Amino acid sequence: METAKQLTAHAPSMIRLLTDPHTGIVLGVGKSRQIPKELRRWLHVRDETCRFVGCNQPARVCDLDHTIDVQYGGLSEESNLAALCPKHHDVKHHTNWTMGQHPGGNITWTSPSGREYTTPPAMRLAASPRVPL
Repeated sequence: METAKQLTAHAPSMIRLLTDPHTGIVLGVGKSRQIPKELRRWLHVRDETCRFVGCNQPARVCDLDHTIDVQYGGLSEESNLAALCPKHHDVKHHTNWTMGQHPGGNITWTSPSGREYTTPPAMRLAASPRVPL
């Protein structure tokens, strides 16, 4: 931590950048709304399609939506982003459907009547193997 403080002590600004320690893939950039190309690519692979229940629109034509909006403290990172086609992006923001994202990428949609539907990601990052002590 001290090294990081020394390296950034005189920097005019700093960008938080979370990367996978093995692949170097950018997994998050803090509160920036701009999503890096590598993270976009990974989310398109992870999600494969729109994450609304039963929707098959390819992720590559979807918006990448912040589950918790940046203005409410949400971060631009894998655990807070999901592919939503324009139709279901509107459903999230303009109806009484709600969306929650869980560790591992599962998304739970709650209908206006309170019924819950969970959609898993098409792909998950494997956990890094632990090195025995």
